[in-house]
Amino acid sequence: MTLRTVLHAFIVAGGLVIIGLTPADAVESIQELKSACEKGSASACASLGRMYMEGKVASQDDAQSVKFSRKACLGRNMVGCTNLGRMYELGRGVEKDHFQGVKLYHQACEGGEPMGCNNLGFMYQNGDAVDPDMTQARELFRKSCDGGIALGCNHLGVIYLRGIGVRKDTTESLEYYRKACNLGDTESCVDASWLKKGKLY
Repeated sequence: MTLRTVLHAFIVAGGLVIIGLTPADAVESIQELKSACEKGSASACASLGRMYMEGKVASQDDAQSVKFSRKACLGRNMVGCTNLGRMYELGRGVEKDHFQGVKLYHQACEGGEPMGCNNLGFMYQNGDAVDPDMTQARELFRKSCDGGIALGCNHLGVIYLRGIGVRKDTTESLEYYRKACNLGDTESCVDASWLKKGKLY
């Protein structure tokens, strides 16, 4: 049994969930969101930024994603700040700038956005635009996990299983895998089952 490679991802929140829209309905919803965004709804701006980022409802458009995510962030929507940080980290729609990504993730995390904490944790783990610091990374993943982000819980499971910056602790690892499982991460459910049987090391 091998552990999956854990990667941080875009946040999939922002004030709107759209499922099963027809193309006509999608266009109408986008127009409604744009109108709300222009009237000052930061959550509508964040939703637009996410939609253009993912290319699921709207056509993928990095420039539009950056535009609306920035507007959301300026409106103190921390989801928007997280998504904008991710665009800077990857260099999508903007010049790649890890320092700006760290700044935006920190702002989002301090503002109570757990995915911002999660992404910032990876920056500290990997030493991207900050000095590598596993203690700081671990605390950020814990904030993320406590905020309901399964990925943060899963990564804590990996950290304690492998002893990354801490003593190996399979009991602690199992606890975090179970938390991630309860948050809907099916791979963590499998990892928890294998670890309980002593077959995941």
